[in-house]
Amino acid sequence: MKIQEIEIDGFGAWTNLKLQELGGDATVIYGPNEAGKSTLLHFVRTVIYGFTPQRRARYVPPVYGGAPGGSIKLEGGLGHFIVHRHASMHDPLDERGSVTVIDSSGAPRDAAHLELLLGGVDEATFNNVFAIGLKEIQELGSLDDTSAADHLYKLASGLDRVSLVDVMRELGGARQRLLADGDEPGKINQLLERREKLKTDIETATTAGKRWAALAAERQSLDNEVQELEAEVSDVESSSRMVEAALEIQTPWAERQRIDQQIAAIGELRPIPEQAVEQLEGLHKRVLREKSRLKKIARRRAALEKESEDLPVNRVLVAQAPRIEALAEHAQWLVTLESQIAKLREEVLQMETELDSHKNGVQASAGLVKAKALEDLPADMMAVLRRPSQLVKEESIKLDRIRKEAEQAKQELDLLDQQVAAAFRGRGMNDLGRTIQQTGHKVALLRKRLQVEEQLDQLDRRRKELAFDGEEMSEFDETPLRVTVLLGTFFAVGVMLIGLGVVGGYLNWVDNYGAWMIFGLIMTGGSIGSKLLLERHADESMTDHRRQYEQIRNQTADAKEERDDLDAQIGPGAGSLDVRLREAEAELRELEKFVPLKSEYEAAQQKLVVLQKRQSAAEDSTKEAKHRWRTALKSVGLPEDFAPSKVREVVRGGDQVVEMRRKVAGRREELEQKEREHLVLTSRISQLVADVRITPKSDKPQLQLRQLAESLAEEKETLQHKDEILARAKNLKRFRSRCLHMIKLAMRRRQALLDLAGVTSVKAFRRVAADVAEVARLNEERLEVSRRIEQQLAGRFPEDEVSELLAAEGPSLQKKWNDRVARLEAIRNQMAVLHHRRGVCTAEMQALGSDRRLAHARLEIGMVEKQLAAAIEQWQVHGVISQALESVRQKYETERQPQTLLEASKYFTRLTMGQYQRIWMPLDKRILQVEDARGRSLSLEVLSRGTREAVYLSLRLSLVSSFARRGALLPLVMDDVIVNFDARRVEAAASLLHDFAKEGHQIIFFTCHEHIRDRFAEAEFTVRTLPARGEVVDVEPEQPKKKKKKAVPVPEPVAELPPPPPAPVIEEPKVEVDINPLLDRAYAEDLWFDPDNGWELRKLVKKPEPKPVPKPVPALNLPDSWALAPITVAKKVKEKKPKAQPAAPKVELPDSWPIAEIPRAAEPKNDTQYEVISFRYLPDSWPVAPIPPREEPKREPPKKESPKRETPKKEAVVQQPVVIPPAPAPEPKVVRKRRLVRSRFAWESPEMYWEEYDERKEDLPGTIVEVIQEVVDDR
Repeated sequence: MKIQEIEIDGFGAWTNLKLQELGGDATVIYGPNEAGKSTLLHFVRTVIYGFTPQRRARYVPPVYGGAPGGSIKLEGGLGHFIVHRHASMHDPLDERGSVTVIDSSGAPRDAAHLELLLGGVDEATFNNVFAIGLKEIQELGSLDDTSAADHLYKLASGLDRVSLVDVMRELGGARQRLLADGDEPGKINQLLERREKLKTDIETATTAGKRWAALAAERQSLDNEVQELEAEVSDVESSSRMVEAALEIQTPWAERQRIDQQIAAIGELRPIPEQAVEQLEGLHKRVLREKSRLKKIARRRAALEKESEDLPVNRVLVAQAPRIEALAEHAQWLVTLESQIAKLREEVLQMETELDSHKNGVQASAGLVKAKALEDLPADMMAVLRRPSQLVKEESIKLDRIRKEAEQAKQELDLLDQQVAAAFRGRGMNDLGRTIQQTGHKVALLRKRLQVEEQLDQLDRRRKELAFDGEEMSEFDETPLRVTVLLGTFFAVGVMLIGLGVVGGYLNWVDNYGAWMIFGLIMTGGSIGSKLLLERHADESMTDHRRQYEQIRNQTADAKEERDDLDAQIGPGAGSLDVRLREAEAELRELEKFVPLKSEYEAAQQKLVVLQKRQSAAEDSTKEAKHRWRTALKSVGLPEDFAPSKVREVVRGGDQVVEMRRKVAGRREELEQKEREHLVLTSRISQLVADVRITPKSDKPQLQLRQLAESLAEEKETLQHKDEILARAKNLKRFRSRCLHMIKLAMRRRQALLDLAGVTSVKAFRRVAADVAEVARLNEERLEVSRRIEQQLAGRFPEDEVSELLAAEGPSLQKKWNDRVARLEAIRNQMAVLHHRRGVCTAEMQALGSDRRLAHARLEIGMVEKQLAAAIEQWQVHGVISQALESVRQKYETERQPQTLLEASKYFTRLTMGQYQRIWMPLDKRILQVEDARGRSLSLEVLSRGTREAVYLSLRLSLVSSFARRGALLPLVMDDVIVNFDARRVEAAASLLHDFAKEGHQIIFFTCHEHIRDRFAEAEFTVRTLPARGEVVDVEPEQPKKKKKKAVPVPEPVAELPPPPPAPVIEEPKVEVDINPLLDRAYAEDLWFDPDNGWELRKLVKKPEPKPVPKPVPALNLPDSWALAPITVAKKVKEKKPKAQPAAPKVELPDSWPIAEIPRAAEPKNDTQYEVISFRYLPDSWPVAPIPPREEPKREPPKKESPKRETPKKEAVVQQPVVIPPAPAPEPKVVRKRRLVRSRFAWESPEMYWEEYDERKEDLPGTIVEVIQEVVDDR
């Protein structure tokens, strides 16, 4: 996949930036500090993987406006695609933004297609491997080198997921645990001390007492005494409970008696409402207040009535108010009428003068007509002459216009005729529509032929895969070694448990020997059943493989037959099918361009014919109009050759005179109408003034009307003021009625309260109210005391019985209670002494009856002696194995290094110009080291910053190569990662990156340093220069400079100067990256890449076949406590099984060997599906066949891009070409449900931990088991 174009709508400091033609392999983009290079790097990350909260906070909203987001045009094996991603200002921080993927045909694709283009690379991997800056390089350099070496050698030297590093470490630890040299004792020392202690316990535990019978008799006597005391306590407690309850309620009972006496002393009272005294006083105050208000209302009402009588009103003027208001509305109209009358008089006088002068002028200019003839000319004769004159003029103009259009159409037809003749003559064709149809049919056949070829390639690759898998299945027919060992272990443990149950039950070693036997039978049966189930699953997998292989063969035969039919229809031709298809498509596009030209030619022909017909018709119409003109002249007595201009002048002059007379008459009539309206309005005003009996101040109607309006307004104000006074008086009357009602209501309520209490005065009512309040208070106190008595009794005894006891006993009740309490205390003390003595006897009896220390000590000392012998033997075995593994370590360290480090060493040697030769990792020290030209090994801590960054840049390039071989060919975007290099290393880096780009990798390098830009330009990089921020431009590529040939410098140690301090740049927080998964991934890729076919291989589940007869091998005694390394188990990881090896040696396992973690069985092959990730043509839909993903063989990038198809414009065509739709590719008959898996090459992906043997290295030693076997045989 390559980046073709970058278009930013709005992101950080960039708005409407467009970078085109980025499809080259090597591009350097130059810009000074703060030019926006890091913004471009983050924009690429954002469009591909979305807006993170950090990017939103930093780059949204854009500085110079615009919609946040943009697009990137990508090119890959699947075609051209444009990825759009935009965000909204109001989106939440965790919103990634809306993404749209558009293919080359303009059709939208779903977001999953973007993951297919990325090859399964997740965001963290892309940000730390493919799109990196100086910060990512420095963060990678700060990781723990020991951890990196440890992980790398776990892959390089492990056997079946067992790390050699862990094994050697565990062997040393096991020997230390068995026999320690320091203060902490080892296992052997602990066993010796335990044996001595057990001997001492046996000697001291040989005697026991005979006190058990005496202690039993004593305990029985104590039980009898305790029962007698408990019966006495029960009797005393039952008689003391009522006395206790009476003592508790004695005080509240006396208080309640006192309250009852007070209530009886007050006597019986009538009930009155609460706060009755306050209500009575409030009613009395209300009566006094309302009476005072009545007096105020009477005084105010009299004053208002007197004021109303003093206001005079002109009733006649008020009655004529509608007439006055109506005339007032016509005041403006009156002014307008007067101005219009004066204006109309002036216009009539002026128009009469103009009429006389115009009439005289027309008569003088006509010449042939007398002065009186113009006025007497009949109107019908003027109409007869006017119409023929106009008709002659119109037809003449129409004829001239049609003649010009006909000449222009003939010229256009001649030009199109020449173009059509030249086009058809050059191509030798007569019928354009038929030629387009034939060419379209040919294009459809060629497209279908290419699809069939693609289908055959897919089927052939699938057939090879199935054949390869079949060979693997037939070769690895047995159950995997680790599974066999695991099942054997379970079977052996089960047999041991069965034996332990049988022998232990017979010799009384174990209490529940049946459980041991059942558990042993379960483990034995489970291991046998698992073995049978695995063999059955292997047989089913082989059958399914044969069926799929037969289906592929049938589909291949059908596809070949269809290919032959298409070849026969297409016919022979020069060049490949792709070239012929492009030529046919180009020819079809050229033919379609002639369709509009042909249509224009035919339309021009039709237009010329139509214009010629219109010209003939126009000539006939002109002749007819001239004949009618001569006839009209004869009819009015004029000669036929009389000029039309003079006739038109006479006719036009007569019309103008008539029109002017009509206008003068209209103006006179309008003037008379306005004068009549003015007279009517003036008469109405004068009559109204006389009716209202007002003396006018002026004779002008306008002033009289204004005087009427002012008088009416004054009378209305007086009348309104009088109405307001009467309304207020009416309101006062209503308030007076309300006050009287309130006085009566308050007096009735006061009398009702007195009648309720049975008194006649307010003083007596207050005394009754005080007595009622006192009785209520006493009742509340009595209720509260009764509630307390009830709570204290709590239902234990009836209140009546306790009251009788209190009345009868009186003061002696307390003395009686004290005697009973003293008796209970004495009995309980005696019972406590008896219970303590009984517990002592019981404890001593249990201790005498359960003492089995002697038997346990004898059994344990035997087990300790056996463990001591086994530990000594185990220590010896660990020593032998440690020596064997040491020889293996030395061999692996010198001859086996991961392929990723080998490639990184090559890049590192070029970057340092031979000063350093390789990057390697020793096993014993577990640190990452480099080797210089003299063969000295140096750790990374002693290197300079620039050299360390060169090491990690080399590892980056090696990882990118490993990803590319596994199908993830992504562009490499770097932002000033070599700023710490000197001039010579910059030149070496430019040369290395240029060669790296020639291998098919796209490199986009950002820099702010001119010397780096110049060195990259000399290395034939395409140079771009970024514009200033805020500008809207399209960045065009600069011409690359020719690379200067320089002599290869002799490598010398160069003292590196510290780089200039970079400009402060706020970077978004990065996820800490662990180098170990990257190295693990690269190493796994080295083991699985096959250079012969270029595909990435994933092994299926190994399917056993009939077992071969194992060869006898000598027994190997392994140590007891050899701890196996934990096995990393991942879902759906198909591990490649090594070639057939000699049968593993027989292993004798002791009873106390700790079992390592059980690995999870691999999932069945049929539950996994694969899809093709590399093909030439991308149809709208394709079948998903169960083919494991792998990469095509590496090819040289094409020098020329295939011509892009242009969408023809929508124009008129003669006939649409016939398009034959391509036949859909045949789908497999068995398509299983696709399972959701994690992204490939992700940090947590199981593919990060593939550990297989490299079959390409023929001179490597055998596996660890073989080496151990050889060492044991020698000894």
